[in-house]
Amino acid sequence: MIRSISEILNMAHQAETKEAKITILRENVSQALTTILLGAFDDRVEWLLPHGLVPFKVMPDGSDQEGRLYQESKKLYMFIKDGGAEVAQIKREMLFIQLLETLDRKDAFLMVAVKDKKLPYSTITRDLVDEAFPKMLHIEGRPIYQEPTQDDPAPIEEPPVEAKKVVAKKKRRGRPPKKKLLDQDRLESSKESV
Repeated sequence: MIRSISEILNMAHQAETKEAKITILRENVSQALTTILLGAFDDRVEWLLPHGLVPFKVMPDGSDQEGRLYQESKKLYMFIKDGGAEVAQIKREMLFIQLLETLDRKDAFLMVAVKDKKLPYSTITRDLVDEAFPKMLHIEGRPIYQEPTQDDPAPIEEPPVEAKKVVAKKKRRGRPPKKKLLDQDRLESSKESV
């Protein structure tokens, strides 16, 4: 069974030590989790949705939608400033409500908190996320470029790819050429039979 994003964050929230919280976040890292954490803590992310509660129908318990936020996180660009979606504000709010109604109960309430730039888990802070995933968050006042440290993994160098010259064959126009008979005897025998 797949863990929902809210379950992962709740496990990290309930962990006793800071190191355990960081380990849980790192072991369960995914595109959806990093998107949620960026939405809550990154200074560059500005939500185009009103703050506060959202009127939506909560999914009933036992609906088996725990993994739904993994798929729906790819659509969050529609609700962020400069996300690339040209959507009218009323349509954007309706789409967000529809998104919430397809999510598991806990994930839906998590998304309501994330759009208000916070998490419902008090021990998961911006500093903890910044320590778990260095250089992921853009924090105001911190330079964008940071010198690499010894803890950073070495960059992967890809082998050079040799370019191959592609020569296009000329297309012949008109009727295809007649096939030549290779066997001279066949040619002579066909003449005799005529």
